[in-house]
Amino acid sequence: IVFGDWSSDVCSSDLFVVKLLDVLENERSIYLIMEYCQGKNLRQACLEMPLEGKIQAFLSAAEALESIHQKDVVHRDLKPDNILVLNQPEMRLKIIDFGLAYIKNLTDVFREGTVVGTLAYLSPEQTGLLRRPLDNRTDLYSLGATFYEVFSGRLPFTEKDPLKLIHAHLSTRPQTPSLLNKEIPPMLDQILLKLLEKEPSERYQQALGLKNDLLRLLENPQQTFEVAFA
Repeated sequence: IVFGDWSSDVCSSDLFVVKLLDVLENERSIYLIMEYCQGKNLRQACLEMPLEGKIQAFLSAAEALESIHQKDVVHRDLKPDNILVLNQPEMRLKIIDFGLAYIKNLTDVFREGTVVGTLAYLSPEQTGLLRRPLDNRTDLYSLGATFYEVFSGRLPFTEKDPLKLIHAHLSTRPQTPSLLNKEIPPMLDQILLKLLEKEPSERYQQALGLKNDLLRLLENPQQTFEVAFA
């Protein structure tokens, strides 16, 4: 395990991250003592939500990513199981499981040819087959795959064979989400598919741009507007 000041800072101070309370060590193991948060993972929580509630959860997740990325940390394993929806009067999310996270400028952590993350939510550059750096846009792709599943009820790619699944992330365009769920408005289609672009340069470049588009979508889910590039 690699555990340094950067992860201690994120886990101890970020409102969107389960807090690290203490670190205990013995000769063989390191134990992280984390805050207890009562809630459900995103997949379970969204089963009970209307469309507006799911968009609000999407917005909260974008805000969480914005906060984490401002500390120069890339999570690298975003998926429904790693997003906790707390039992609160107002919706609150916590990001968990930073076991694969690293600081963006810590270049020796990234090894070409190594697949990291969970395959169903993996960005193309995480396959290790592209000469692309892993940065905050990697997390944005995984967030897109996560909420594609939340809204459509299906993963962007459903191949069972790992090699075929990796190939789909690299070369196949996902089906338009509203073809799987007719209640999805056109702008939400655009937002989800932009997050799932193969080339990082074609996605949202920062979580802030995604957050702003989701705020506009919440105002009126049926309106149309040009999605942000930033």
